[in-house]
Amino acid sequence: MTALFKKKAIQKALSKELTKKPHTILLVDDEEHNLTTLSDLLVDHYEILTAQSGFQALELLETNDNNEKIHLIISDQRMPKMSGVEFLKASLEIVPKAKRIILTGYTDVKAIIDSINEARIYKFITKPFNHVDMMLTVDRALRSYSLEEQNEKLLRELRDLNRSLEEKVAERTQKLQELNASKDRFFSIIAHDLRAPLHNFVLSTDTLVDKSGELTNPSLQRLAGSLQGSALGLQRLLQNLLDWSRLQMGSWCCKPETHFIQALVQETIELISESIRQKNLTINVEIDPALEASLDKGFVSTIIRNLLTNSVKFTPSNGRISITAKAITNKNQDLIEISVTDTGRGLQPEELQKLFRIDTKHTTPGTEGERGTGLGLTLCKSLAKSHGGDLYVESTYGEGSRFFLQIPRDAHDAAYCK
Repeated sequence: MTALFKKKAIQKALSKELTKKPHTILLVDDEEHNLTTLSDLLVDHYEILTAQSGFQALELLETNDNNEKIHLIISDQRMPKMSGVEFLKASLEIVPKAKRIILTGYTDVKAIIDSINEARIYKFITKPFNHVDMMLTVDRALRSYSLEEQNEKLLRELRDLNRSLEEKVAERTQKLQELNASKDRFFSIIAHDLRAPLHNFVLSTDTLVDKSGELTNPSLQRLAGSLQGSALGLQRLLQNLLDWSRLQMGSWCCKPETHFIQALVQETIELISESIRQKNLTINVEIDPALEASLDKGFVSTIIRNLLTNSVKFTPSNGRISITAKAITNKNQDLIEISVTDTGRGLQPEELQKLFRIDTKHTTPGTEGERGTGLGLTLCKSLAKSHGGDLYVESTYGEGSRFFLQIPRDAHDAAYCK
């Protein structure tokens, strides 16, 4: 029987040790007997810490590794050197969230008022106290503490949720603004930029019809050149519009295949050879014939075509355009870098800021009055990004520009091409 009793006692003790008590209470009183009475009353349900003066209690709070675990402080009012109200007021800076109960054996109205106004007291209890009332008061105080903690947690979650929603709204608003800018840009291109070359084309054909019998060979050649220039301008514009719309709708899929870079560049040069010939430009291509990469030919050819067209536009007659390509490594990624350098007018700093933006119209006539839409470089930037790369420019006004296209050597690594 004795052995059984001991076994149950051990199990009960172990059970108490294993049971995690959710709250810690700090008891402060200069009388040992009062501390023992309160501690014996509460110890079965709460973790208990004790101190025999306000100074000792503050030192305990400051040296405690986890003072946030103290959820309730019960302090006597009448203590030497530091009163309960003074201590509780000082404790606010260390454990601001803890609930505070003050005990007194005196009916001290001023102490009551001071404790409420200065020390944020939860409850004022007179001594001697009723044990049941004390347990109920402690339970209510800690319930109040828990509710405030839950409210704070909910408020934090609500603030985080609001922040997340605001970020999503801002992101979607930005996308809508970009879509509206794209739409407005398209309308602008159709209303103005598309009309100009069509108008020139119509005027040239009218002249050809009305004065065909009067035109000499030089006049016919000039007229044919004007017609060809308008037709080529329209072709480039319509191709860029088509490419841009396909890219925006996601219907232009990246399909990487292995290509030699030099051959790809030469093919692209052939597409605009007439414009190059008309301005008597020299094209220097410095690319290793063996340099190859896995890329989408349509994507990269479109970028190179637009960069070359842009360089031809701003390079004066008898000028020079250089094209280079090489393999590089950036941030442990194998890339191909293609550069197009011209000896044109270059760009001013304010022009550089507008260069790749769809929401800002930026177009400047070329050296021979060639007009553009500003869409080509925006399209190039989007294509480069979609191909897992990027496009950037270095330019000095009065000296020329150099555009750099960097793309993965293996486009299968690009997210758009997977």
